[in-house]
Amino acid sequence: MRKHLLAVVVLSAVGLAVTWPPLRGQAQAAEEQLARQRLESGLKFLESRNYPEALKDFRAVAVLYGKSSVADEALLLVATCEFEATGNLGAAEQAAADLLTKYPNSKSAPMAYVLLGRIAVARGRTKENFDSAIASYQRAQTLFKRSDAVAAAIFYAGEAHRLNGNHNDAIASYREVTVLYPRSIWAARAQIGLATTLVRAAPTREVAGRAMEELQRVRQRFPDTRDAAIAVARLTILYRLYVLPQLGQPPYVPTSRKIGGTTGKLKDITALAIGPADEIAITNDQWVGLYDKSGTVLKTAPLNPSYGAFFLPDGRAVQIGKGAVRILDQQAAVALAVPKPDNTLRPLDEIPAAAALSSGDLLVADAGTKSVLRFSPSGKYLNSFAGVYARRLAVDDLDQVAMLDRDTKSVVVADRNGRTLYQIPSRGKDYELRDPIDITFDAFGHLYVLDRDNAAVFMLTPAGKLIASFTIAEKSPGAFRKSRAMALDSAGRLYIFDDRALSVQIYQ
Repeated sequence: MRKHLLAVVVLSAVGLAVTWPPLRGQAQAAEEQLARQRLESGLKFLESRNYPEALKDFRAVAVLYGKSSVADEALLLVATCEFEATGNLGAAEQAAADLLTKYPNSKSAPMAYVLLGRIAVARGRTKENFDSAIASYQRAQTLFKRSDAVAAAIFYAGEAHRLNGNHNDAIASYREVTVLYPRSIWAARAQIGLATTLVRAAPTREVAGRAMEELQRVRQRFPDTRDAAIAVARLTILYRLYVLPQLGQPPYVPTSRKIGGTTGKLKDITALAIGPADEIAITNDQWVGLYDKSGTVLKTAPLNPSYGAFFLPDGRAVQIGKGAVRILDQQAAVALAVPKPDNTLRPLDEIPAAAALSSGDLLVADAGTKSVLRFSPSGKYLNSFAGVYARRLAVDDLDQVAMLDRDTKSVVVADRNGRTLYQIPSRGKDYELRDPIDITFDAFGHLYVLDRDNAAVFMLTPAGKLIASFTIAEKSPGAFRKSRAMALDSAGRLYIFDDRALSVQIYQ
């Protein structure tokens, strides 16, 4: 009997030894299929911009099917979605770090290093963050020399140098991408970065010509891409500023397009702002309206008094009210107050203008102290940014801040820490600012100044050199003799509100 039982056990063991690998293989195949199906589901949600559901699927793949061949890809998608879609830097960083811990040699690992570098820059443009970003990009290049992500790593290294004002290093990185990976989409992006950096470093007609050649190559080599559209937009800006004036032609002409609100007429408009997606915020003293590129009303929000609006780096529009700012469509406002010597708080009653840095910190013009103050995104007072009685504020992609000085009628430009970089005086060669009322930057860092008394827009280099101006005779179509506010979209089109026209007129 015991021999019989032993034989059964042996036979059972042998049977298990023979049949278990096929069973395990079938189970693994089934898990692999489920993992791929769940990943595909997440990608469909991602395509439709349903980010919460996409993240659920990607996280499920990473947790439930951690041994599948797509687990590393799922973690990378979690990190990318959290970074680019939700703006949750902590969650993005954690997912990228988990990927590198669990799957250090996977095909997704090099892009995880790239993403960690981008997250470091997004946390704040400090020396430490830039150094950390460059180190992450270098790891991607050193550890994964044959990966397609190397081109992305070199490109983002160029971006980090550009955003830090290191023009020569940025140019070198961009050129490396275009030489080593000429057919990659990263080459297109590098050529756009190269063109932008060349002009910012030396805004001359000759340099602008070389930059236009780089942008033209993007159009020719990568047609029908988003990068080609960006290249066309920046080509147009350079053509307006550096070519048309040499031909004796105005940089802009009026179009038939206007924004007149729901009634066809806008009254008492005090400010305009355009966001990253070219949505237009129009403000009067009692409300803020958000419009799309075609002039269709997307939403309106009452606010009394209403001083203006600006956009956060993530594209959300923010209303400026009495003593507070409020994200459009949100009930809770961020109260703004500064400490007094007795440790009580003084609310900022009148706020002529406000803007946001890439870090999310708020710059607020305070009429009470005739200065610009810096606050955290939550409204905590940080410091005095600049002693300028600012009528308008504008921030470019390098976090350079232009402040239109109400007292001196000049424009002061400072770095992200408030250190003055240069000043556009009220009177310069070939121009005079009589009643400057608005300012803005384009993608190359050119400064545009709207002057109500001159009925003109002046375009100047960072050195204060006038390179173009735009005006229209008083009785001609598109004239803006009573202008109040100005904005510039991604293609460099001008939007000007005029009290006589009672609409926002568009020039291209």
